[in-house]
Amino acid sequence: MSRTFLVAAVGLCAACASSSPSNSDPTTHLTFADTRGFPAQKLDGLVFGAARWDERHDEVFGVDLVRSADVLPIAVTVRLRGAGQDEARAWLNPERMGAELVLADGTTLSALPARAVAARVAERHGERVEKRALATGLLSPRGEEGWLYFDLAGHDDLEVEDACVEHSVDGRTRRLLLDQSLVTFDVTLDGREQSFCVGIGR
Repeated sequence: MSRTFLVAAVGLCAACASSSPSNSDPTTHLTFADTRGFPAQKLDGLVFGAARWDERHDEVFGVDLVRSADVLPIAVTVRLRGAGQDEARAWLNPERMGAELVLADGTTLSALPARAVAARVAERHGERVEKRALATGLLSPRGEEGWLYFDLAGHDDLEVEDACVEHSVDGRTRRLLLDQSLVTFDVTLDGREQSFCVGIGR
């Protein structure tokens, strides 16, 4: 499935949900509360992936990365699962896998290298950012959870509130739930690039 198709599908879901009734003034606020989310765990061939948003990520890093670094951190697990998992050669490189966060209205946020995020916060917090980042290397059935950091800088129209991203356009604010969003990235499996996507849980 191409990323262009993914973005179009997400946008279509958002458009359908915009017809749902809202308790807010329809001229100033749209709510996509009825949009159906994507599974937060997925098996595609031999590649298993899971993603989650943690509202208390400040306890993990010692700092609120949304407020302090203009970054939306998502915890991700990628591992091999199924017949042939021990023979397969799968490689993951967070700096080259083209990771993106696709919001429910099709807005995309690109992932930043951990070192770039670390440079935006105090040194003691930056060390945690780099230590807890999704690791580069060969995938195995025992893959551990790591973090991807999606860049909010330059997106002044976006505001993260708890498990929502508020997107303001032309005087209207859309509340986009993070569990109705997707993480997309590439995995190198047996020498070939494989696109992967997974929804976001909590």
